[in-house]
Amino acid sequence: MTRALVNGSLQLFLALGAVVILIPFAWTLSVSLTPRELIFAWPPRWFPQPLQWDNYAQALTALPFARYALNTLVLMVFVEIGTLLSSSLVAFGFARMEWRGREFFFYLMLGSMMIP
Repeated sequence: MTRALVNGSLQLFLALGAVVILIPFAWTLSVSLTPRELIFAWPPRWFPQPLQWDNYAQALTALPFARYALNTLVLMVFVEIGTLLSSSLVAFGFARMEWRGREFFFYLMLGSMMIP
């Protein structure tokens, strides 16, 4: 009984955490479908009436979206190739070579990977 209570409490806690994390995404979707004059209305509306689906078309045509997406794709490909090559070389150095300070630099590298 105690184990079930702990598991149930943990699942409830995780479900509440998931809801808290999803609230900004729901708000973003709601605002994206809201008419421009109602975006800053008080009190805010979670379900705008009427829904403005053409906001998406306006956002995609206001600027050269296809060009920006292509620029991002090209940049991403080069960054990924560079990351793959440099990470492979560093991994080989840590895995196969013995040298003084290896542990320190390994933990330093792991710590730097955790920084977004």
